[in-house]
Amino acid sequence: EDVILPGGRYACAQVLLARKVPFAQDLSLGELCHIVQLAVSQKRILGYWDGSMVPFGRSVDCIKEQCAVWQQPVLFKRTALPSLPLATWDQARNCLWDILDSCSMEGGYPGVITLSNVKRLFRSKFNLELSETALGHSRLNELLQDPRMSDICRMEVQGKSQVVVQHVASQPSGPPCPCPWPAAASMPSMMGGMAGMAGMVAAIQPPPPPPTHFPAAEAWLLQAAAAAAGSADLPPPAWTPG
Repeated sequence: EDVILPGGRYACAQVLLARKVPFAQDLSLGELCHIVQLAVSQKRILGYWDGSMVPFGRSVDCIKEQCAVWQQPVLFKRTALPSLPLATWDQARNCLWDILDSCSMEGGYPGVITLSNVKRLFRSKFNLELSETALGHSRLNELLQDPRMSDICRMEVQGKSQVVVQHVASQPSGPPCPCPWPAAASMPSMMGGMAGMAGMVAAIQPPPPPPTHFPAAEAWLLQAAAAAAGSADLPPPAWTPG
């Protein structure tokens, strides 16, 4: 339980202050909130699991990335099995085209559906499960922007929603041709259990954009997340002011 933090960055920062972690001693609550936000959104030090913050190696995003590497569906329960057949690339292309075409309007207006409805429509209309990880992607919007979908749809933002728009420029007269791209080869470079995840987290470097004002704090968080991912019994690293 020591590696689980509240899901909100404000609540998470409050818990870190209450636990008197070394790097937070001279920081304000606002500065600590900023560090938590960076740890989640940019540094891949923390992630989410079941509404809580955990080391990135134990997060949903990390699990999905591993599944995408191995082209397997995400199953969070050990006994869970896909209740519907998984869509292949050809089925994904054809079914998505059919869904968008049924939403198109006279006058050449393309069909449009919200991203959040895509999987539901696959289930209700075709009894298929569209799994982005089984097709090599960790996020659905990345799957729909894959070059193999370029003649089917494109992604747009309308208001506060992401939508899938039918690609009318090269609209076929019937169902699209089979997928011309070979399935991506699996590259099992991220596996190896929690110990491997700890090594992966420890090896992650900050992205190219300018460094933050709290490098020492981020370094401590990174080491603590790596230790927690490896073993919940490991103590946090020693604090060295930077």
